[in-house]
Amino acid sequence: MLVLVPAAVALLAAYASSRREQGSVATRELLCRFSMSLIPLGAAMWAGHFLFHFVVGWQSAWPVLRRATNDIGLQVTKLPNWENTLPTLGADIMHVLQTLVLDAGLLMTLYLAWRIALAYAPRAREALRVFAPWAGVATVLYVIGVWIFLQPMEMRGMPNPIAQL
Repeated sequence: MLVLVPAAVALLAAYASSRREQGSVATRELLCRFSMSLIPLGAAMWAGHFLFHFVVGWQSAWPVLRRATNDIGLQVTKLPNWENTLPTLGADIMHVLQTLVLDAGLLMTLYLAWRIALAYAPRAREALRVFAPWAGVATVLYVIGVWIFLQPMEMRGMPNPIAQL
């Protein structure tokens, strides 16, 4: 279902765009061109997810570095124990940052889709008809992404995970 549903939705959007384009452009061509405009939204989703892991897990770097240097004979245990003094971001700030990253991805996706639509229909009204199905797909993917970011995520093995998540 993870492959079939997105493929069917993209095919449906391409078919809707080709029906509204009123030209001789194949549905396959529209599918290929417009699906590439979804890349910024997907990259933003991954960046927001990576941001979560980076912000939550960055405090684990110091204990690992400390242990590694002790294992090779360098004594850094006399350095301050920063593990408990490093500031962490709260869950609310983390959600805001992830949503901002996803917002940027959505805006770039909509911009690219609009530019592609203008290539097929130079007049704004016709371009809007070609663009609308793909804007709908991008908006639904954005909403799903925000919903995913709001879900709790278990972080096993981290010294100080965000407690509110």
